[in-house]
Amino acid sequence: MSRKKTKAQKRFERQRRALGGTISSSVEVHGNTMKIKQTFTANDYDIEHSWDDGDDEKWDEKFEEWESRDWESWLNANLEFPFTARREEDDGESFFGATDEDAPFSFDHTMRVIGLDWDPGYDLVLAKVKEGNETGFVPLCDLVAVDNAGGNYWPVREYAVWVANR
Repeated sequence: MSRKKTKAQKRFERQRRALGGTISSSVEVHGNTMKIKQTFTANDYDIEHSWDDGDDEKWDEKFEEWESRDWESWLNANLEFPFTARREEDDGESFFGATDEDAPFSFDHTMRVIGLDWDPGYDLVLAKVKEGNETGFVPLCDLVAVDNAGGNYWPVREYAVWVANR
């Protein structure tokens, strides 16, 4: 009998595939309670991204860098188009489009990012995306680059983390 994976387990697995790493698991049993711990290790982990592992000093340095960054220019210079991404976040509101899970560009959908646009009203970088025959816009901070071969994972990740913490 197979168990259905949770959203967190699916997200963890997608991140592992995107970065090309390994997952190790440990299980602790205490009476009627079972605790499962999963750890991800990237094969090509770059020390430049240690801010993402709880290093407070690196985090502060990186956040200062982000605050002064011209995101639109930096992202255009550091991303290779087109690339494949999955929508990992969704605020549940419809100001960027439908929230129906079957509608294009919805949560957990995979799409091609074909360009960027800036929305000054929301102060966000929008990804111009294509899913099937539909073309539209999704906040870049809602996406995770799923194919790291072109090096798009970390630029998208940095932008998403900055937006979430500004």
